[in-house]
Amino acid sequence: MRKIMAVFLALLCLTGCLASNELSGKEYAMIHGSEQFYPIYLGFKNNDTFYIKSINDIKGVYNIDGEKLTMTVTENTKLTPDIQFAGIENDFLNALVRVKGFVATTDGLQLVTIDNRIFDFRYVGAAR
Repeated sequence: MRKIMAVFLALLCLTGCLASNELSGKEYAMIHGSEQFYPIYLGFKNNDTFYIKSINDIKGVYNIDGEKLTMTVTENTKLTPDIQFAGIENDFLNALVRVKGFVATTDGLQLVTIDNRIFDFRYVGAAR
């Protein structure tokens, strides 16, 4: 009986350690209005790292605490952006440090900043 309980507890601990959050393993594309996709992709590789694929390649760490989301950029290629999308990308990157929360659905993601700006994303597939 002890062996069965030990195996059960070990499996319970293992599944708790391996459990992922609702963003882990997903990639999203930024949208504006209902259909316009910008060339900005936001992916969550695992439970604590994210990436942004756009004109610049950006990597960082994130933390989820209930409905609160914090994101910190750790790497940025800082390439000269295409002038058409420079403002959009810079606006989004500046807003990352002010993200306070998120709403994830089966087909999308909304990021909400402390000044109540909303950035909408559509689910596009598994994180790369």
